[in-house]
Amino acid sequence: MSTLELRPRTATEIIDAAFQLLRANFVPLVTLSVAAQLPILVLRILFIRLPMGANATPQEVMQALSAYSTLLVALVLLLVVAQNVVLVAASQIYLGKPMDAGAAVSRAVRRFLWLIPVYLIVMPLLFVGFILFIIPGLYAALRLIPLNAVVILEDLGPWESIRRTWALGGGRIGHMFATTFFGGLIYAAIALVGTLLVAALALVIPVLKDPNVDAVFSTAVAAIAYPLIIAVTVVLYYDLRIRHEGFDVEQMSRSLSG
Repeated sequence: MSTLELRPRTATEIIDAAFQLLRANFVPLVTLSVAAQLPILVLRILFIRLPMGANATPQEVMQALSAYSTLLVALVLLLVVAQNVVLVAASQIYLGKPMDAGAAVSRAVRRFLWLIPVYLIVMPLLFVGFILFIIPGLYAALRLIPLNAVVILEDLGPWESIRRTWALGGGRIGHMFATTFFGGLIYAAIALVGTLLVAALALVIPVLKDPNVDAVFSTAVAAIAYPLIIAVTVVLYYDLRIRHEGFDVEQMSRSLSG
């Protein structure tokens, strides 16, 4: 459970709070992350085992491409669900509740169905904004940074989620950008160190050069690194709610009335 105080934080303080959250709950969060990544590992191994031979017929090539495309889409969808499972669990912990893996999986899967129409609305608009205007498109993308957290953690429809995210991001673009930028740098550094470590071990342990074994290790690295950036996302989301609607005071009132 979290002992973090609900209060407004600067970008660096949000990163520090995310580290505290992860450090205090490392085993349960990483265990959940690993469990959520297992279906992704299975699909990655299947992906590896779908080679197209040099002498393949056009029909065999088309069948292989179709299989690749299907597996790639499934990988992306499962990756999003896996991230959201950890996001819900991190939210439970940050609010001082015991982590409920079953509830986290249930909510992540259920709310994932709302992500699809949300991004079907947002992505074309952002694309047009970037192509035609660039700066408005960039502004909109930055203001919608907490969109995924809003969709997953709140019970709103597609349009309501977009409007809600737009409201939360008002006047806080620099704050959100700095937080996600620093969090992304740290995540990339952890992922890079893990990748280099696996590559170095492969020089000594030949079995690590096997694509299947490499898939296992790279998935493990991702499962360990993901909880950090997700913890940053969760703390930033609640930080915006604290700044815009006094979420900390609301929680305090609920605790006192309880």
